[in-house]
Amino acid sequence: MFNEQNLMGIAIATICAWGLLKSNWFLMNTKKGERLILRFGERMALQIIRCLFTLGVVFGVLLSADIVSPIRW
Repeated sequence: MFNEQNLMGIAIATICAWGLLKSNWFLMNTKKGERLILRFGERMALQIIRCLFTLGVVFGVLLSADIVSPIRW
């Protein structure tokens, strides 16, 4: 059975994987993407956004695998 941590990790990894597939769309159709392009250039902005989404996928998988634990209050 899945607990909240597993479901949250799967959701984060899935959303970031979708973002990784649609990284060109994010750069061309969002204001933050346009700012990244203006500041770093199109090629570097694409690398930055892909890196961020890849880190999100890795974090989601680690969270789901119970390697990374969320803060418990």
